[in-house]
Amino acid sequence: MIFGNSKRLRVFKAILAVCLLLLAGGMLLHALREPLLRSAYYYLQQQRKEESDRFRKLVLDNKSDEAAAAAQDLLSLDRKILATLEWQRRPKQQELDAARLHLLETLAWLADREEVRGHGSGSKPLRQELLALSERFYGEDDWRATNARQNLAYLKRLEQLSPKELKTLRQADNLHDEAIDLYRHANYQEAVSIAAKVVEIRSAVLGSEHPRIALSVQDLAELYRAQWDHDHAVPHLQRALSIFEKALGQHHPDTANVLNSLGWVYTHQDDYAKALPLFERALSIRENVLGPEHPDTGDSLTGLGVLYQAKGENAKALPLAQRALSIREKALGAEHPKTADSLHFVGWLYWSQCEYAKALPLDQRALSIREKVLGPEHPDTATSVNNLAMQYEGLGDHAKALPLFQRALGIEEKVHGPEAWKTAFALNNLAFFYINVGEYAKALPLLQRALAIYEKPWMHKDRETAHCIRDLAKIYRAQGDYGKALPLFQRALRIDEKVLGPEAPHTAESMGELATVYRYQGEYAKALPLLQRALSVNDKVLGSEHPDTAISLNNLAALFEAQEEYAKALPLCQRAVSIAYRNLALTAAIQSERQQLLI
Repeated sequence: MIFGNSKRLRVFKAILAVCLLLLAGGMLLHALREPLLRSAYYYLQQQRKEESDRFRKLVLDNKSDEAAAAAQDLLSLDRKILATLEWQRRPKQQELDAARLHLLETLAWLADREEVRGHGSGSKPLRQELLALSERFYGEDDWRATNARQNLAYLKRLEQLSPKELKTLRQADNLHDEAIDLYRHANYQEAVSIAAKVVEIRSAVLGSEHPRIALSVQDLAELYRAQWDHDHAVPHLQRALSIFEKALGQHHPDTANVLNSLGWVYTHQDDYAKALPLFERALSIRENVLGPEHPDTGDSLTGLGVLYQAKGENAKALPLAQRALSIREKALGAEHPKTADSLHFVGWLYWSQCEYAKALPLDQRALSIREKVLGPEHPDTATSVNNLAMQYEGLGDHAKALPLFQRALGIEEKVHGPEAWKTAFALNNLAFFYINVGEYAKALPLLQRALAIYEKPWMHKDRETAHCIRDLAKIYRAQGDYGKALPLFQRALRIDEKVLGPEAPHTAESMGELATVYRYQGEYAKALPLLQRALSVNDKVLGSEHPDTAISLNNLAALFEAQEEYAKALPLCQRAVSIAYRNLALTAAIQSERQQLLI
């Protein structure tokens, strides 16, 4: 039963009944109309909340028939709630939007259920009503009306199929569910095989350009993405994009979804020139169609921010990441996994600028959310563990950093396997820690193993490869083996210049490291232009007070000192020390009193 037995509820029922009767007869006094309608609305909303909670519980308990009956009760309430709002002279737009959405969602659930049960005749009137309401609420050209039109057209298409073809489609639906279950259990290879079969079956029955095929093709691409097999993901995403643009239009949210996924793939392949316009177009669609505060808009902002961060343009990335965090906290909640993603990303950007006081609490919060919501051994938890380790490493707290780096590596190896790029990334981070504390014998085999993974032909992880090569060269240089260090630094610089461009901070780092080897070998003429370029890049891109700028100043000063040009070296040293003291103060501000005393 929808209605309770309390006296208060009976009074509200009486008010509602009188309200509806008088409205029908046109007898409601003008002065009482709005208060009565508002009272009816609040009463119905209370009933809807109770019925919605009951419906969700029945769905979770797999009580299909009881859930369907509860959905019918919800549908009745949704119609009444919308009526009370539409009868008001000035209904609140937020309430009206919510009431319309609830009515459409309930109708869609009931229609989906009928179709899953094979009752197309029962679904058809629901789909027709969904189309009529969507067009009335939003207009014929709105994407929601387009979706309703497509769903009704699909239902009519099913009516034209033979019993054999319908049976084949049901088999594809079952295979689709099986592929999803395999994906959830991280059995990606078997899931890909089954998802490919789903595409083949549905294409044979519906045709290769049907919108439902685009969804299946996109699912297959996402399975390839989950394995970091971007070469296979690209053609499937391009095919899905082509179908969606033809069937749904260039400004439909489903089109934006594929654009965003394709942008991520190209970003992971370090093809930033292709990724940028895709992210920008997806963001434009989502802002205009879904709104500036929609979670999907936050996803596009994040993708665009990651792209700029990968290019070393943190000044562009940070405001995008901050806006995405604000959207997700507001729309999804403070403990949603995507909120943790944004906390992690903003923290990473602060870390890259050595703003540890801002970064550390963000990463601590992200880790707390992921451990609570996803579990202690989830891949995203490993990312937060690694990020927190890097924060402590930046603060010089090696005792806290080491077990976190080791834990992150353990999770990645367990979840993704010993040959995955994320495992290589964790290996590289642990090796970098050992380099910083001078334990080269422990760092070397980790880097060699990571590089072997990165250099696999299907990886396309050029940026990470360059980073790994650079760290490996640092070990050989520290051991005085310049013959091994020099070609590695040269290779890292070539990769950075190709992938990131000549004015990226990572490119500047490779210049500085290569120049240092030339200095040790006494080849000052080769070292000087590299160091000057590196300083120019860091000054321009990172700013005059960034720690990497101080490193460039110090490297250039060391070169002049080696040539006994002390007049040139001294002002560079003084400026580098000034920057170092400033950043030391920032670091000390968030360390414990004991750590400050040790400094």
